[in-house]
Amino acid sequence: MHGDRLITRQALCMLAGVSTSELSLWENERLLEPASMSEAGFGDEVLYDLAALRRARLIRVLSEDLGVNLPGIDVILNLLEEIAG
Repeated sequence: MHGDRLITRQALCMLAGVSTSELSLWENERLLEPASMSEAGFGDEVLYDLAALRRARLIRVLSEDLGVNLPGIDVILNLLEEIAG
């Protein structure tokens, strides 16, 4: 992850076009996870790398545009990871 640019939770939601509740659901379902926790500012800030942003956008498309449910999204993401090697 060296050299990866990190973005805040709020920025990820804005750039991916999702709500914080959707993001929390995806994290609870282990479809998406933060890159790190920063101790900057007022307490711990959850940070995401650009790969997480791309993944969040893909999850949104699968869910909203294609109507895939969460278990289906999990299967698709796992298959894509296997293909990518």
